[in-house]
Amino acid sequence: MCDKEAAAMYEDYSEVIEASKEIVGDNPAYQRKIIEALHRGDNPAIVAYHLTKGDAGFEKALPLARANIEALKPKTKEPPKEEKKADPEAERKLAEAREAEKKIEENSKKAKTSGNFSGGDREEGASMTVDDLMNMSDRDFARIPKAKREALLKKYGV
Repeated sequence: MCDKEAAAMYEDYSEVIEASKEIVGDNPAYQRKIIEALHRGDNPAIVAYHLTKGDAGFEKALPLARANIEALKPKTKEPPKEEKKADPEAERKLAEAREAEKKIEENSKKAKTSGNFSGGDREEGASMTVDDLMNMSDRDFARIPKAKREALLKKYGV
């Protein structure tokens, strides 16, 4: 409340009060005067303003105070850059890439067939079940090495 009242009275209030941080902060006599003004019911912001403005070191402290105020101001955003118009060739390639991505996604949702067994599993035979063997075509079964085929037949008692 005190700051608002003083800021309304003096145009340069923010600069002077910023400078007062250095001037009043280092001077116990000024600090006592501000506390006394507060006890009397006077506005301490106005007292600090007058003490700072009347101090011999005020002119030295003012440029630093202005620099601090500038540093604290919010930075303005850069105006948005104009979007470059897309190259028709680039747009076509992008559309093709999106279409290919869509097809890949659709294919990944399709049901798997018996042709999807990897060669490594067939050779090892470790993960093959009776159902896998029963659903396998004769051609797929023939692709399994003879020793593995015989081991699977013996394992499942066929």
